[in-house]
Parts: sequence; structure tokens; C-alpha cells
Amino acid sequence: RLVAALPGEEELECEKVVRAMKSQVKQFAAIMEIARVGLRQREELRNAREEIDTLKPELNRLRGEREVYLQMQEIVRIQTEQLREMEQERRHLEDRFLDGNMRRVLVEEEMDNIKHWNAVNTQKLAHLTARLEELEPEHEETLQQLVAFKVRVAEMDSANCVLASELARARSSSSHAPLSTPPPGAAAALASSVSPRKDNTKPSRSTFLGVPSPFSSK
Repeated sequence: RLVAALPGEEELECEKVVRAMKSQVKQFAAIMEIARVGLRQREELRNAREEIDTLKPELNRLRGEREVYLQMQEIVRIQTEQLREMEQERRHLEDRFLDGNMRRVLVEEEMDNIKHWNAVNTQKLAHLTARLEELEPEHEETLQQLVAFKVRVAEMDSANCVLASELARARSSSSHAPLSTPPPGAAAALASSVSPRKDNTKPSRSTFLGVPSPFSSK
């Protein structure tokens, strides 16, 4: 109403002042709003700081639990790897156990075969042992006959040497004189070497382990 009553220039000045005052009021209101927002944010920040201070023990606890969880996770990983290795070892041991059972069965079969062979051949071995004991005297007798045969061969060789020397002497003297009869000693030696020996024991048809002796009389 005052503005309407004032003259034109004054009215303009008043309008300018009013506009300036309104602008300042708006700026002041904006500043106040900013201040209120700042105060509110400051309060919120203070509350947040208080909440952070309140949550610090919980945060530290969670950090500790996180470290424990990481350690437990590493332990679980190591144990999982150990379990995998133990599983592989178990399979390997099972394979070895199966192989051992198979070898045991084969060994038992071989032992049964050996026992059967032993049972079959024990009687044969006893028979051969008894037969060997029976043939030992005949073997000794055969050895004695062999020694006697060697002696007779030596005597015949000696007699042949004597006859050969006498024959050579007779041939050398036959060109100058009539053939002379051999001395009685040489004839006797030849007769004794050629004549069969008269033994009191009868030659035995000895065998050694089922093979006829080459020196047994037939």
C-alpha cells in the first residue's frame, strides 16, 4: 500500500529495495537451508562416527574370524589333499592285497603239488635206496673183478712182450740156424696168461641200478 502511494521514482527505488531484500532473504534462506543440511550431515556424520566406534570391536572380531576362516580353509585344503593321497594309497594297498592273495593261492597250489610229488616219490626214493643198498656189495664185487681183469691184461701184455722178443730173436737166428723151440718159461707164461683163472666164486650176473655190468659172465 505504501508503494502504491509513493511517486513513480520512489516506487521504483522501493521495488528495487524490496527485490534486493527478497533476494537477500532467499539467499539467507538458502544459506540457512545449507546450514541446516550441514548441521544434519554433521549430526549424521557424528552418529556415523559413533556407530563406527561402536562397530570397531565387531569389525575387529569379524576380521579375526576372517583370519581364522582363512586358516581353517587352508587346513581343509591340506586335509582334502591328504585325503586324496590316502585314497590313492588305499587303492594301491587294495591292489597289492589282491595281488598278494593271488600269489598266496598260487603258492598254496604249488605247495599242494610239491606235497603230492613228495608223497608219490617218497616210496620210489625208499625203493631206490633199498635197491642201492642191495647193489653196493655187487658193485664192490664188480670193482674187484675189474682189478683182477686189469692184472690179467697186464700179465698178458708182459707175456706178449716176451713172445715178441723171442720171436724176433728166432727170426734173426733162423737165417743162420734152424728154428729153435721157445724157452719153457715163455710158454708157461703164455699158457698161464691165456688159461682162464679158476675162481672158487661163481661169476654173478650183477646189475647196477638196472644196467648189466660189462664184466659179468654170461
